[in-house]
Amino acid sequence: SYNASPNWDYYAGKTYRNMRHNFGLNFRPSGTVAFEMEGGVGGTVDYANARQADQVRLGPSLGLKLGRSLSATISHSYQKLNVEGGRLFTANLSELRAVYYFSARMFVRAIAQYTDIDRNQALYAFPVPRSTRRLFSQFLFSYKLNAQTVALMGYSDNARGDKTIDVTRTDRTFFVKFGYAWLP
Repeated sequence: SYNASPNWDYYAGKTYRNMRHNFGLNFRPSGTVAFEMEGGVGGTVDYANARQADQVRLGPSLGLKLGRSLSATISHSYQKLNVEGGRLFTANLSELRAVYYFSARMFVRAIAQYTDIDRNQALYAFPVPRSTRRLFSQFLFSYKLNAQTVALMGYSDNARGDKTIDVTRTDRTFFVKFGYAWLP
């Protein structure tokens, strides 16, 4: 699909007239494989510095359904923002997500996300790091006791790095959550 999208964005007291061209493609060659590609090009706003910008976005995704119990998706998001003077930043976000269903009431999920952003520091109105790298992972176990009650247990962590420091874990969290719907 394709659509041309004229936008009027209002930010910080100024109206920006932006023409965007968006596209999307879905392809499912079988019941087990699905491919998607979405993206767009055109005008936008550099919200960090309150000025006109042009962007390129691409987002491919591949989904796999392996049997009745296991599904996985690998996706990537790419964005490049240009302003007067050159490229402001290039951002890449990759994600792998897998879910295994033991039954209709119980599943485990794993997510890993990697973010890599490179910036042109000279084009920012305030100090920013030249690059940022982040790694996020999460593991979740979910069990639905009944229609109103769910138990969740999991683990997540974050890691950061830049051009001079390797990606290093900054925090980790173990959690347990019980949800219950109170009905009158």
